[in-house]
Amino acid sequence: MSGKPDEFLRMGYSSSTVPGGFTPYSKSKKSAKPASHEFDANGNIIDFSESFSRSSDADLLQEDDPHGTYYSIQELQDKSIPNLDSNHLEQYLRAQDFKQAMGMSKSEFEHLPKWKQTKAKKDAKLF
Repeated sequence: MSGKPDEFLRMGYSSSTVPGGFTPYSKSKKSAKPASHEFDANGNIIDFSESFSRSSDADLLQEDDPHGTYYSIQELQDKSIPNLDSNHLEQYLRAQDFKQAMGMSKSEFEHLPKWKQTKAKKDAKLF
């Protein structure tokens, strides 16, 4: 790596990652926001902000188990189907219906703390 300190900053490096660790002068007392972009060979900005979003394309394309049993949102909200686990009605939704009812994918939901899962199910009237 060779270049002037301002070139390293423009490329998205911080002073701690540049050899020699310089400290650039700044009038602002606010901490700098980490760069979510870099520059390509032509000096154009490459934006990586979309890469850091929580949901991935794989979550959005999540397939349903072909052997699973699924019901509509309305059927589950009405609780008209006997012998279902009433504490886990969300598991009977297809991926697309789940996303519509809960506002997130099944894998996102699974990573939430239990209290947030319960709130999301209550908001969707599936509890």
